[in-house]
Amino acid sequence: MRVGRLTVVLLVVCAALGAWVFQQWKAYATAAPEPLQQADSGAPRDSGVRAPEPLPMPPLASFSEIVERPLFVQTRRPAPAPEPGQQQVRATPGNFKLEGTALSPDGDVAVLRNTRTSEMHRVLVGQSIDGWKLDVVEPGHAALSQGAQKLQLELERPIGTSVR
Repeated sequence: MRVGRLTVVLLVVCAALGAWVFQQWKAYATAAPEPLQQADSGAPRDSGVRAPEPLPMPPLASFSEIVERPLFVQTRRPAPAPEPGQQQVRATPGNFKLEGTALSPDGDVAVLRNTRTSEMHRVLVGQSIDGWKLDVVEPGHAALSQGAQKLQLELERPIGTSVR
């Protein structure tokens, strides 16, 4: 197989260009960014670019779809409303299951499921649900009270998982 003179010249040119590109890339990757230049007066220049304004929070009513289609219910359908002739059952300690907790500066929240009706409730600390007051919310558990009765609810976890 005979290699022509033009092929050899092109290979040498490609190798030289490749070496030059690699050297430029390496110099760019290791170079420190240059500090911003300020005007001679000592005051920073106004570049005309302003920081974006924070977005306002939408009203809670705009999240009604989340209530109507509960996230932690497999069918994503709310619990059926009780029929008018049906007797309202008073909640007992076994009527609640802890589905989730959220801690925030605005208030700690527990997501509770009524096990009799499968209805989901978002309860803030201090609020009551079926006569039970939510006293404490911590990661993975919540405490409710009704008079002298106390109820500790733990978040169920699949085997082999842990709280982070």
